[in-house]
Amino acid sequence: MNLQGLTHADSIKHIENCNSINWIVGHIVVSRNGVLALMNLPPVASDKLKTVYERGSKMMTDMGNAENLDTLVKLFDEAQQRILEGANHTYNDEVTDKLTFLGFHEGYHVGQVATMRKLLGKEGAIK
Repeated sequence: MNLQGLTHADSIKHIENCNSINWIVGHIVVSRNGVLALMNLPPVASDKLKTVYERGSKMMTDMGNAENLDTLVKLFDEAQQRILEGANHTYNDEVTDKLTFLGFHEGYHVGQVATMRKLLGKEGAIK
């Protein structure tokens, strides 16, 4: 997700009119709950995380609500494993459509992370 070399402290830095890297990663994790539900698999994001990171949530300016970046990455990895396993057992148009959307959605947000890295004065993770 283009997070190499970033700390939790980096992830919660607020740049005016932008969501933090922490929010972007948390948002990706929460968004994966939708495809997990379609595959009849348990969600990775709790209701508390949904409140902070779901689409339409307030811009995170109180970083006390931010989940630790390492925890968010672990949840992302857990969701990835569940989605890969679920894709082997669940195949229908609705799941396919949601997976297609996730590809676009996550690519968009990973691009935002790349921009945020530069705004934070960090090198790009892809060399």
